[in-house]
Parts: sequence; structure tokens; C-alpha cells
Amino acid sequence: MDIQGNIKRITSNVNFENLIKIVALAVFFIFSLYQVLTHVPFFDEVNAWNIAAYLKPSEIFEITRHEGHLFIWYFILKPFAQNDLWYPYSMQIINWLFAFGAILLLWYYSPFNTITKMFITFSLPVKVFYIHARCYSIGIFLLFLLCVLYKNRLKHPICYSILLVLIANTSIMAGILAFSLGLCFIYDLAKAKSEKIITNKDILLSVGICLLGAVGVISQLYNFVIPYYSVESVSHAKNFYSFYLGTGTNIVNIIFAICHLGLLAFSWNFFEKNKLPFIYLLLSNLILMIMFFEVYRSTVWHFVFLFITLIIALWMYLSEYSISDKFQKSYLNIFCLMFVFLTFFPGDYVSSGPHIPFLKYIQNNIETFDGKKMFFFPTEARVVGIVPELSKTNISFYDCYGNSLKSKDFYIHQWDKPEIDFEKISNLLNVGEIAYVVIDSFHPERDFNFYFDTYAKIYLQKHCDLNIKYLGFDNNVYMWQITKIVDNEVKT
Repeated sequence: MDIQGNIKRITSNVNFENLIKIVALAVFFIFSLYQVLTHVPFFDEVNAWNIAAYLKPSEIFEITRHEGHLFIWYFILKPFAQNDLWYPYSMQIINWLFAFGAILLLWYYSPFNTITKMFITFSLPVKVFYIHARCYSIGIFLLFLLCVLYKNRLKHPICYSILLVLIANTSIMAGILAFSLGLCFIYDLAKAKSEKIITNKDILLSVGICLLGAVGVISQLYNFVIPYYSVESVSHAKNFYSFYLGTGTNIVNIIFAICHLGLLAFSWNFFEKNKLPFIYLLLSNLILMIMFFEVYRSTVWHFVFLFITLIIALWMYLSEYSISDKFQKSYLNIFCLMFVFLTFFPGDYVSSGPHIPFLKYIQNNIETFDGKKMFFFPTEARVVGIVPELSKTNISFYDCYGNSLKSKDFYIHQWDKPEIDFEKISNLLNVGEIAYVVIDSFHPERDFNFYFDTYAKIYLQKHCDLNIKYLGFDNNVYMWQITKIVDNEVKT
């Protein structure tokens, strides 16, 4: 009995493949949408909403070098955030629609077999991007759309160039991939010109669009700011190692790492008929790894772009060339196996909102806090997640530099080393006015409550304008009460 032959005949049957596609998409639709709607947004998701809600378009362009995320996601959110429409569901559904759109492109246009598509669909990279309403899903959608167009890129060079620019304006991660793809595209244009299969007009327009796009990206990221916690980190590699191999000896992680490294090591041999996908893969991975190890202390939603680069490279190649030899088939089988591991990847990467207990406390005691000023410490306090839910109250939010959360200065200094400017806080208060300082407890590597207490004692040794009182720890935060006693005075 030819069991292997029967399995091959069944899996190659068109009706069977259609059944798998329909079931996979239906399960993904229901399961992913449920996860999205039950997910509580965390700091980075909420921060983008606040930026879109309170900053002018011109100010958004000013803070991108501090945020590391470019303008497109903020502009998409702006009509909803500025008008306080259906938070957080509008933001979550918009992000999910881009992720679902990417999955539809994968199933209907990618050259991968049905089993590979299924495991990509339910893998960690897709899960991370559709659950967390951030700027990444739109980048993945546009990258997949670019792959759909790739085979006909020289027939539609203007559209291809525009897509590259749009991708680069979603996030630095997607921008790295767009940069690598753009260099390969310029080579394609030069080659096409020498073969006289493209007009000079199309070449000039395409290159012009890419150059203008590059200028736009550089203008947003020029003199970019690395967050203080990343500058002070002793080892960026530690985060990557923990993600890649786990915290202990784990045979599954080791096999997964071997699969991934093997795919990279033998990629030159796989892309035998056209080395451009290999060059793209090599360049994008090299830049990503430099960023992971030398520039920014990255985490899971950054690391998974390593696997997106492989999807893109293989999609590019397979859209133009068929494979026949045993090595290439084995390579694709290992690629599929890697996504099997990524589908069942250990660990909980679904970050949720640690600010919820404090939010409920504020809502239950709104008579105490309504009309008051509230200062967040440190500058990137995770508890900032309470802001959209309290937008209809009269609570005013600031950082401990004295910058309003509704101002661009709040976001310009959000990733500075956290400090406290009691004089600016005092200047914001009237005599007899009570305000509150909320200190995050989600930074175990730093005791920010002790830090605040120390600065308060130093300030009060020389000044007598404020009464600073510790209220205790509860609902995941430390709270302090600040009362303005008199106008700014220095002790004599």
C-alpha cells in the first residue's frame, strides 16, 4: 500500500487545498478577532493613540525621531483619536484589518504550498502583529502587497516605488526591509535600461519617488534619539539570546535555531537563478542584527522581522522561478518546519495593560481626582495607558518635567533619562492646589519610587513652597501628593 503516495495525492488535490484554505481563514478570522477584542492595550499602543489625538500633523513629524515610528500609523489613527471615537476598538480593528489583509494576500497570491501558508498564518510573527495595535501590521500588509507586484515590478515601476516609500514610512523595521528592497530595485532598473525594456521616463520617475521617499524618511529620523534605557543596557544581545534560545536548555529552541541559521547559511545555494533575493536577505538581516546588538535593546516584535525577511525573499524568488532539484525542495521543507516551531513557540508574548487596576481606582474615586493635575514618573510610565479612558474627565496629565501630555514636548522628552523638575511642577500649581504624582512599578531594574523620594528630600532642603507626601503603594503604582503651600520660596 503506497501510503506516502496517497498522502501526496490527497494534499495535492485542489478541493482538499481549498478546504484547508477556507478552514484556516475562518479559524484565523474568528480566533484572531476574539484575541484582538479581548486584548487590553499596553503602553506602546496607547502612546500612539495619545500622539494621534493631541499633536498636530507637523508636530507628529517632529517627534518621529524620538519615537522611532514614522508618520503613517499616527495619521491613520488621527481621525479616530482626535475625535475620541470608539477607543480602543477602532485602533484594534484598523490594525487587525491590515493583518488580515496580509494573510489574504498570503493565501491567494503567495507561491508557498498550502501547509506552509497555514503555519505562517498561525505563527508568532503574525500573532504578535495582529494582537498589538501598532505600526507593524500595515508594514507587513504593504510588504506582502509589494511581493504580489514583484513579478511585474518593471511593468509597474511607479506603483512599486510608491509602495517602497509607504513601507519605509511605517516603522524603522519595515524601513530596513524597504531600503534593502529599494537597492535591489535600482539594480533592476539599471539592468532593464541596458536591455531597453523600460523607458527613461519611468526610470526617472521611479528613482525620483524613491529618492524623495528617502529624504522624507531621513528628515523624520535625522539626529534620532535612542531611549535612555537602551543606552544604559549592558547587553543588547541578552534579549535576543533569551528570545532565540530561551532561558534554559530547550531542545525545541535549539532545533528551531538550527533551522533558521541553516536557511540563512544555504540561502546563496537556494537562490541559484537570481541572486537579488539573496542580496536583499543578506543586507536586511545584517542591518537588523546591527540594530539588535549595537543600537537598540530590541524585543519580540522586532526580532520576528528576521522571519518576515525570509518570507519576502522566498516569495520574490518563487514568483519568478520554479524549483525542481532536491536541495531546493528540502530548503522549503525546512522553511515550513521553522514556521511550525514559530506556531508553537513557547512563552507568552501577548502584553496587556498593567494600568487597569489604577484606572479602575481612579474611576471609582473620580470625585477625588477630577479637576486635578497628575504627573507621571518615569517619563515613559506604563500607567499612561489610563489617559484615553479618562479623556472626558477634567484630569490634566503631565510628565515630571512639567510638560503637558497634550504637548509635543511631552513626547520629545519621553525617552530622556527620567528626572524631576519640582520648580516647574510648582509653577504649574496655584497656592493651595493639590496634585498627584504616579510612579510606575513596572521597572524592576530601577526603584523609581526611591529615586523620587530622594529628589523630593533634596528639593525640600532648599525650598518651602511644596508639601510632598507619600500616599503608599496600591493598584500597581506608588502615589505621592503634592500641595502648593506658598509661591516659590527658597529657605534661608
